[in-house]
Amino acid sequence: MIQAIHHVQLTVPGEQIEEAMAFYRDTLGLALSPHRPPEWGNTGYWFTVGDREIHLSKEAGLSFQLGQVRSRAHVAFKVDDAGAWRAKFEAMGHWTRDEPDLPGYVRFHTHDPFGNTLEFIQPTKLTLEVDRAP
Repeated sequence: MIQAIHHVQLTVPGEQIEEAMAFYRDTLGLALSPHRPPEWGNTGYWFTVGDREIHLSKEAGLSFQLGQVRSRAHVAFKVDDAGAWRAKFEAMGHWTRDEPDLPGYVRFHTHDPFGNTLEFIQPTKLTLEVDRAP
């Protein structure tokens, strides 16, 4: 039986790992995880998001040009003000894309500077267990 999601892995070109770490730490405000021991090696960076983690990892052969979608694969961040996040990304020059409405949610998609698709989703009512406070 699957019990929960342990972590999500996002990939960036290896030479941009430090720039990517700064984006996730400074722009998104995610905290670096204190739970990754040195013996795991240099596999990128781990960030804590609630009680889960994002593994930001190096991958050879990736490229991205603004406006291109590398994949529909994405991580969805639950937020309290989707409009404010959208305005932030648009001010940075990132495209944002409306998605079909889901009852009980406001949401949009954008991307990080490395081509990973990001969804920002704001519950407007408590529709799923994941939307309830822990």
